[in-house]
Amino acid sequence: MLRKVVVSAGIAFGLAFATTVPAAAIVGGSPAATDTAPYQVSVLMEGWVGKSHACGGFLIGAKRVVTSAHCIAGATASKIEVRWGGLEKGKLPHSSGVSKVVVHPGWNANTFANDVGILQLSGSASETGTVRFAKLASSAPAPDTLATVTGWGRTQADDPSLPNALQETQLPIRTFAACQAAYPGPQTAPTSPDPVLGSGMLCAGSDDGGSGICTLDSGDPLTADGMVVGIASWSRGCGEPGSPSVFTDVAQVKSWAESQ
Repeated sequence: MLRKVVVSAGIAFGLAFATTVPAAAIVGGSPAATDTAPYQVSVLMEGWVGKSHACGGFLIGAKRVVTSAHCIAGATASKIEVRWGGLEKGKLPHSSGVSKVVVHPGWNANTFANDVGILQLSGSASETGTVRFAKLASSAPAPDTLATVTGWGRTQADDPSLPNALQETQLPIRTFAACQAAYPGPQTAPTSPDPVLGSGMLCAGSDDGGSGICTLDSGDPLTADGMVVGIASWSRGCGEPGSPSVFTDVAQVKSWAESQ
């Protein structure tokens, strides 16, 4: 069953697709340490019962947050809020509204190519002892490198509740050939786009499964050697065997993200 970790605001906020779905929460993880991802943010969107966590993201400057395009495409800036500065989703000390939503010009809602976007904050974030701006990788990590993904998405595919504590897990980077073997063609989903593995994507996860991204993890950072190397995009299920998590390759979109 293919899952996109987060549902695009332009598709249907709050839904999880039966097959391919955007990334959401971390499955098979554990509570993150304070210094694991000091740039992690929670992106909230206004729904039927107020604003709630819709996807993840990360700070790259005082007024810029990187997240997935499928999470924010079609969203109205005034209905988005960003919170950051801690590990407990319900007690994040800093927040800001959003003044502008920017989606990568090459974003393809059908294939999920260039799944990256920028939220421009109406307020400003400052680096402190617990808040840092992420550094973007200029090249993809070598295969078998252990990378860390963090997020507040689901911890089980069939459990709609979300953790309050930021979760983290380590995933091995896969070769592109191994990723192609896992996802040889369009990943059919009955009510959503059909992601197609492309050169701008990065896979991470073991053959045995057990951990990976899940619903509401879209936009979460994948880090290695102190740099963000990937942006959570989609997966087949949540940590299922033979189904590595798929991320936007940060090295491929770095120049665009830093120019916004």
